[in-house]
Amino acid sequence: MGENNSSQCVVKPVFDALEDSRKVKEFLRMVLPSSFAKVNSIQMFYEGHPKERVFRPRPEFLDWCRVHPETLVNPELARERLKKNPSYVFEGGTHPDVFIESSVCNVVIEAKWTEPRITAHTTWRKEGERDQLLRHMDALTAFETKAEEKPTFGLFLIDANGKISREIVDSLFKEDWYYKRSLPHRVANGSWKTIKNNYRGVYTWQELVDALNLKVSGCRLLGS
Repeated sequence: MGENNSSQCVVKPVFDALEDSRKVKEFLRMVLPSSFAKVNSIQMFYEGHPKERVFRPRPEFLDWCRVHPETLVNPELARERLKKNPSYVFEGGTHPDVFIESSVCNVVIEAKWTEPRITAHTTWRKEGERDQLLRHMDALTAFETKAEEKPTFGLFLIDANGKISREIVDSLFKEDWYYKRSLPHRVANGSWKTIKNNYRGVYTWQELVDALNLKVSGCRLLGS
C-alpha cells in the first residue's frame, strides 16, 4: 500500500471508529431517507473489515457491450476479441470502498481523499461513460423496474480540503444524460431512473467525523 492509499489512511480509521462507537445507525440516519434509516441488522464491508466486497457487472451491461462494440474504447480490438470469444467479458467486478448491508437496504460508498477527480471510465469505456459509483449501484439494482429487491443507495465521501469539488460532482449527478451514458443497457426500460433516485449526494470525511463526534486514530485528513 502506498502512503497515499485512501483505504488505509482514511476509510479504515474512520469506519473502524464508526463501528467501535456503535454509531453506524446514526450514520445511516444522516445519509439515508428517513424510511430506510431505521434498521435492525447491519453488516459493513471495507478494506480490513473483513475485506471489500466484489460485485459482478450486470449481464445486461455485458450483453450490451457485445452488441455495441463500436461504442467501446477500441472497437477494432473489441470485435477481434468477440470473434475469438463471443462471450468475451468487457468489464470485471466492481469494488465499493464501503458496502453496508442492512435489513432494508444496501449502501455503497465511493471514498476519495487525495484523488484529483472521481473515477468515470473503465478499460473498455471512455471517460464519463462508466462512473464507478454507478457501476456499484448498477450491479446491485434490479434490472426490471418492478422487481422486488432491497434498494441500493449510493454516495461519495470526499476530503473537504481535497481536489474534488462537491458542487461539480453533485451537478453531474443531477443530469439524466450522465446516468444514461454510464448505464446504456438501462435506457430502453427506464431503470436508470431508479438509480438516479437513489443517489444520496456528496459528504465529507470532516462532516462525518464532526457530526458523529468520532474518536479517530491514525486518520490523515487533509488540513488536519
